[in-house]
Formats: sequence, C-alpha cells, structure tokens
Amino acid sequence: MHLDDLYEGWSGLPTIATRIQRELLPALAAGRPGSIRRWDWAAGRLGSELAVPVVDALILEGVGSYARAYDERVSLLVWVEAPDDIRKKQALDRDGGVFEPYWDQWAADEERVHAREGTPERADIVVEL
Repeated sequence: MHLDDLYEGWSGLPTIATRIQRELLPALAAGRPGSIRRWDWAAGRLGSELAVPVVDALILEGVGSYARAYDERVSLLVWVEAPDDIRKKQALDRDGGVFEPYWDQWAADEERVHAREGTPERADIVVEL
C-alpha cells in the first residue's frame, strides 16, 4: 500500500498511523478483509474505500508507515536514509512542483513523527542512498 493514497492532504502525515491502526489493521488481524479510505487530492477530502484482502504480508510504503502502536504486527521494518537535499529534489521533481509550498511543513512533520515513533532506531534494515 502506498501511503500517498491515504494521507489526509499535506498535513496528514502525523495522523496516518492512527488511521491505519483504527481503520485497517483490526479486520486484517482478525483474518478478515479490511479497508481504509483514500484521500481524494483533487477534492481535498476523504474519498473512496480501498479494499485490502487478507494477505500473508502487507507492505506499507511511505513516510509514517510505521508506528509503535502496531509494532507487534511488524515483521520487518526498512528505513531508507537519504540526504535532505536529495529527498527534496526527488519529491519536487516527482510532483511537478505541487509539493513545493508544503515541503517545509512536511519535513517538520517527518522529523516529529520519526522522533515520536523511533522509526530509524527500530529499523531492521537501513538503506543509505
């Protein structure tokens, strides 16, 4: 699952793990299909449901995909480390500049979320770019 489909807008990073924990994981943990609402970027609001079948392994990809709240369900945590200037360039290139006005707030939210969750320190694998 790409978290870009789920963040509640540019300020949705701090709450994404709570949404995953509340909306998606209980059903999957009980062996039932789960779902979580997508973010409709064009409309600026929650959109359609994303159905998630029962799978042997669920891969969450994106900033904020790990949280201590569901640590017991995580079998492998990979941290990708890249210099800030490279991260910023890749993000701005990818989103055609749409991201640029939000970059500073997003970067600050990243720091707070990773400090709160201890993500880099808890990683099983660290990949340095």
